[in-house]
Amino acid sequence: MTILVVAIDFGTTYSGYAYSFKSKPTEIKTNQSWSKSLISLKTPTVILVDQDRKFHAFGYEAEEKYAQLLEDDEADGWALFRRFKMQLYKNPDLSKGLEVTDLSGKVKIPAISAFSMAIRYLKDHVLATLNEKRSGKLIIDESDVHFVLTVPAIWDDRARLFMREAAADAGIPNDRFSLALESEAASVWCQNIPFVVSTDGDHYDLKTVGSKYMVVDMGGGTVDITLHQKLANGKLRELHKANGGNWGGTQVDKAFVNTLRDVLGQETLKRFEEECLNDVFDLLKEFETTKRAIQPDSSGSVKIRLPLSLQMLKLEEKEDLKGCQLRKEFMKTLMSKNYGDMITIKDNRLRIDASIAVGMFQHPVSRICEHMRELLCDPDVGDINTILVVGGFSECEIVQNAIKNEFKRKKVIFPPEPGLAVLKGAVLFGHNPGIIASRKARFTYGVRGSVEFDSAQHPAHTKRIVNGVAMCSDVFKVLVKQGEEVETGHRITETKYPASDDDRTANIELFLSTDPNPVFVTDPTCSKIGHMHVKLPRGNTTKERGYEIAFIFGEIEIMLKVKHLKTEESFTEYFGFM
Repeated sequence: MTILVVAIDFGTTYSGYAYSFKSKPTEIKTNQSWSKSLISLKTPTVILVDQDRKFHAFGYEAEEKYAQLLEDDEADGWALFRRFKMQLYKNPDLSKGLEVTDLSGKVKIPAISAFSMAIRYLKDHVLATLNEKRSGKLIIDESDVHFVLTVPAIWDDRARLFMREAAADAGIPNDRFSLALESEAASVWCQNIPFVVSTDGDHYDLKTVGSKYMVVDMGGGTVDITLHQKLANGKLRELHKANGGNWGGTQVDKAFVNTLRDVLGQETLKRFEEECLNDVFDLLKEFETTKRAIQPDSSGSVKIRLPLSLQMLKLEEKEDLKGCQLRKEFMKTLMSKNYGDMITIKDNRLRIDASIAVGMFQHPVSRICEHMRELLCDPDVGDINTILVVGGFSECEIVQNAIKNEFKRKKVIFPPEPGLAVLKGAVLFGHNPGIIASRKARFTYGVRGSVEFDSAQHPAHTKRIVNGVAMCSDVFKVLVKQGEEVETGHRITETKYPASDDDRTANIELFLSTDPNPVFVTDPTCSKIGHMHVKLPRGNTTKERGYEIAFIFGEIEIMLKVKHLKTEESFTEYFGFM
């Protein structure tokens, strides 16, 4: 029996978990001891594997261990994997054969293994933490827990199936596992805080019946945008299909690293990453803290502590230079890169002119605001006056200012602890998954079908002769059209019979298309989500072996319910990932 819900927020840059018991669902706990040296509610999404490609460590522990191995010259065969979550975003080649590459660019492992290693670690960590808090007694067993894993709402169905498969590999069975869309989870969380405060100081209750609002979840990799309306029954209705893009905080990190590369040179930065990894991690952590405080109207310079190892790598051939002479030589290097005095170094701090630092945010922030404007102008959405902004990237001052200034006529709300809104909301969603009344289909969904061949409209290569009749094969038989509002649990039912008495199983394939009106499942806009082998009923004739299939839409994942007509035996399954 399930006694508590554990939510795992598997992020591009950081991951964590939260939980609450069924008896007190709103009393949500998080882990704060990821690192011995600092208080952290999340830990880096980093995996370390040994020479045998076996899991060794995760998070801060993985970073520290690998850095130590490098320092002791014992890292041969070891591999560190980070920021691999984005491999699942808009990947046309997503399959079980997908591989991820380590930090050195030399080692590859199956992506499914990397994801399952991370999920297993987080699962085991929360169970150990729960039992440790109970004097070491094994009070909480895995069978007591329902696990919820967060995923970006803009991921397609194949990526969601991939995560379910990774969770199964990590030892979490389907009946104790569910997915939660990140922006939906944030919306659910904000339904459960007493009130929120908009940028103009007004108190605003998101629980007002009929209220409409936009949820913008800004993570490290992706930005998810969902639009919800509060219904009289307490549930939420989606007003527009989930959307967004890869405009998260890592885009700013990339711009910072590119600036360093431009100033110091490709070779120096490469050596820095290979030989001084601990300093690399420290530099990125320092920048993570610094970037949250950068203001759009900042003047002067933004200061970042620069590891001495990086300076020495650049000037190691100048062995006779020390102290002030070393800094002067380093300054010549900066000046020679056409930055003038806009990038300088003083007291081991890199000083970047505020205009350059602000420019690092330009691309992701402008794309976010542009996309939000487009959605708010959509006539199907209606008038929305409230914007809810969450996620770790939203904690950056420059992001907050940009959203406030761009949407001055809207109530822009930054709830408390925006970086934990998704995680805590996922816990509540696990307790009450029915809170979402309906969703808008992101794609057109259908199955492979056939119709009578018509030479006037069907290509010759689709012609098949079936029982003496010319048929057109590979037709996309639409079940749900893109943009269609689908209530949670919506079923599309069809009765079928085996093609012959010898058939023992039926293969059911599900397809999606980015086109609202696809013609064939082989169209460039179409791709197969997954498949399922259905065991057919027993019987003496095909009629006795009839069965009913029901595609269940409106949930986060599409499911299939099969019912044997003669015995009325039924079972529900998820599509298998290819």
